[in-house]
Order: sequence, then structure tokens, then C-alpha cells
Amino acid sequence: MHVSTSRPSLCFLLLGTLVALLVLTGRYAEPAQAARPLTPPTGAAAIYGIDEQGILSWDTNAAAQAASSGVNWTRAEISWENFEPAPGVFNWTFADNAVNTLTDAGLTPVIYLADNPVWAANTACGPIDTKSQTQKDAFAAAMYAIADHFKDKVHVWALYNEMDRSTDATLGGAGCFGSYSAGGVNNNGVKDVNEYAVMLSLAWKAVQAVDVTPKPMVTTGAFAYDSFDKTSAPPGYPGGGNGGTFNYHFMDDLFTYMANHPLADGAKYMDMVLFNYYDRYGTYYWETKMPGYGIQAKANAIVARMNANHIPLVPLFVTETGENSSTMGPTVQAHCLDMTLVRGAASKLKGVVWWTYRDSPDPSPVKFGIVDQNSQPKPSFTALKTLTTELNGYAFKKNMTNKTGLKDVEAYLFKQGKSIKYVVWSASLIKKTDYSQACSWSRNPRKASFQAHVLRVVDHLGGKAKKIKDGGKKDLDKRAGYIAISLTDKPQFVQINP
Repeated sequence: MHVSTSRPSLCFLLLGTLVALLVLTGRYAEPAQAARPLTPPTGAAAIYGIDEQGILSWDTNAAAQAASSGVNWTRAEISWENFEPAPGVFNWTFADNAVNTLTDAGLTPVIYLADNPVWAANTACGPIDTKSQTQKDAFAAAMYAIADHFKDKVHVWALYNEMDRSTDATLGGAGCFGSYSAGGVNNNGVKDVNEYAVMLSLAWKAVQAVDVTPKPMVTTGAFAYDSFDKTSAPPGYPGGGNGGTFNYHFMDDLFTYMANHPLADGAKYMDMVLFNYYDRYGTYYWETKMPGYGIQAKANAIVARMNANHIPLVPLFVTETGENSSTMGPTVQAHCLDMTLVRGAASKLKGVVWWTYRDSPDPSPVKFGIVDQNSQPKPSFTALKTLTTELNGYAFKKNMTNKTGLKDVEAYLFKQGKSIKYVVWSASLIKKTDYSQACSWSRNPRKASFQAHVLRVVDHLGGKAKKIKDGGKKDLDKRAGYIAISLTDKPQFVQINP
């Protein structure tokens, strides 16, 4: 997970798991919530999610409230040491309660394995000894057991969060496979990144053996692929790696190993690649390296790494993205949420999960939630619910940014049958140099013109839809057959000829 303070610097931004522990320092009374109908969202709305945060899996009211935002996915961890405290001895009590709470609320969990038991590895966050057939068999058996136990409820299994960490993780749930030493953290003479690849292959084969159709997916854990350490930070990376804890070379090393060690009989290392994204890194690094805005540029960079290393392309899924309302304000956080999630749909990501559900309690400055510390909805909750409502059933079709009638406008076209919707906002930034996120910057007003006789326009915070007729008072394009509206930094949903 991600820690951010009000410091306007990239140097100390750590994609760690500290915030989860901060959140769990207190419990809160929550109002009863109506669960989202169990009919899952479709179209672009189906890719969106909320992080479980160590809250949703045990609090039914919280899970219902999160689901009522209209999301599909939630990301959660299950501790290996908890469900298999001794070799071959399984205890499903905690895991059952957690998964059932999430799925009963209508949420679809992405589960990542965490916390190795002491009998399986010398660290909670790093590799098993892949030189030991006994340990490999034990790991494969554990993956088969958990995938089989939850075969009707969990369809995506990931191995450790932010496994590209180059130092030993001291917090639960994190991975630490990014060591530079030849022998790795378990000192067995095998690089940890290579052992991670072996563990992926073992997990994939084990999960494929589960008697269920369709087969569950096995994915990488979420690459942090940011906040790089001083040893590996690439030239020009903001901050030069000061304060970073992640190995920039881990992804290439992993993909290179996969390319050099092809698996037989149609076996795979992974069905999907997960990664985490925060807009500050997109603004100041990824957009300088690859085309696209923010999350799109980072996704393009990862696709480029797969291509460069000659491994089969697999889908991408963002399991963690968010912004801190204590630094940018709750209303700005709301439109940042919509911008990032809409861009994710335009990148054809299989999922984008917002981090996180609830703000940390005061005096913590960590306020990434869509509800406040007392579980009251923030503007970002409303923005998310508006997004899932407007895009439910609509599939992304085309990036229309800077096309005819949309100069200096970021624009994305979605369709449901013959029905067309755009999501649009000004692309004319009033730039800052304070290392703040571009999604939070003000934007110059711009016009978006559509060929239509009537528009239905909904603000990112919902409210009553506006109908604008061709030639009417609110039409800013006086040409017959065209309607224009004014845009700033607030995303607008525009339906053509509803």
C-alpha cells in the first residue's frame, strides 16, 4: 500500500503497507448499509474496485457500504501461516469468514497470498527454498488447497503484494523478492527473482488442477514499479532513489527468466500482471517515457517490458491506486478518482482498485478513503458511484482526446449497443512544479463540441442530469446539428441523443 504525507517530494513516497496498520488501530460504529444488488456490474463499471483494507472482510456494514458504490472488485490478502500453520494442517476459519463477508456483499475478491509460515521459509515476505523439492511440493499443495477450497468464490490468485521490494519487509502482507544478492534472502544460492518465477509456475500448475470451470487465474503480485531505491533508480527518476525501497530491475529480471526458461505442455507462469499506480509518479516520470496520461503511460511501459523481453503479452490489472484528500482536498480527490479510473478503462485494464475504503483516524494525515474515519461518504464516494452508474453496461470503444471538436479535451467514448457516452474534461493544464499530482491541477476552460440534437450531461458528482438541446440557451456551438459545452477540471458524462 501507499504512504503519502504533505511533503511535496517524490523521494520519500513509499508504496508500503504501513497505512493498513494505521487504519486497524481503531474500530468504528458504522451505519447500516444496503448491499449492492448481487447482479454484478457490466461493461466498464465491471473493472472497478475498492481495497479491502483489513476492514471489509470482517465488517458486514462496511462491506455493504463499499459495494453500494457500484464496484465489482476488492483486493484482499490471505495469510499462508494462518490457513496452514503446520505442513498439511489446514484451518479455514478466518479465511472462510473473510471471503464470505466479501462475496456476500456482492464483491469479487482478488486474493493475494501473504505471510509465509515459519516452517516454509525463513522470511514471511520472501521465497521458499526452490532447491528443495519438499518445499516446492508443500507450496504447490498449499496453492491447490486454497484454490480448491474457494473454487466457487475466488477466481484470481496473486503471489504477494509489491514483491519487487529490495529490502526485507517488516510489515504483514508485503513481498520482498527484490534482493540484489546472488543467494537471496534465504541464502540458498538462487536469486530471489528467479525463485519468484519458479513459485509462479508452481502456483499456476497447482491452480489449474482444481476441478472448476473456468479455471481460476494466477497472477503476479502487484509490482510497485515505482519509488525505486538508489541502487536501481533509472537516470532521470525524480528523487534519484532517495528513500525508495523497490528494485527497478526486478520486472526485467523476472521477464528475462521467463523468456529463458519456457514451460512445457502449455503451462504458464502467469495469466495476468498486476501493478500499483499513484498519479504523482505518472506526472513526473511515466508520462516522460511513454505515451498516455498517468496510469496509461505506466501500463504502456509494462507492456513495453513484456515485448522487450519476448514473453507472451498478458492482461494488466491495477490493484492499488489512490490519492490523499488531506493534501489535495476531498473535492479534488473526487475528480482525480474519476480521471484515473476512466483512463484505466481506456487502457483496457482488467481491473482498477481504489486504495482505499476508509480514511485513517485522526491525527493521521493519511486520508485516501472514499469514506471518512466515521464512515461518512466523501465526495470521492459520490464520484465513484456516479462513475459506476454512468458506465454500467457501457464498453470503452475509442480515445477521442484532441479529435475534431475536442481540442485540448481529454475524451473517451463508451458504447452500449447504439447508445454513446463520452467522459470528458479539459486537457489544458495550469502546470505546477511542486511535485503535486497533475490530476489535482487546475485546468483552463475548454469547449467540447458534439454532433447531436440533444445531450444528456451528468457531472462527476451526479445530481440531476441536464438536457442541452441543439440551438438552446446552453448550447455553446451555434452551428446547426452541433452542441458544445464548457469543461474545466471536473469530468462530465455526456450521452449523445439519449
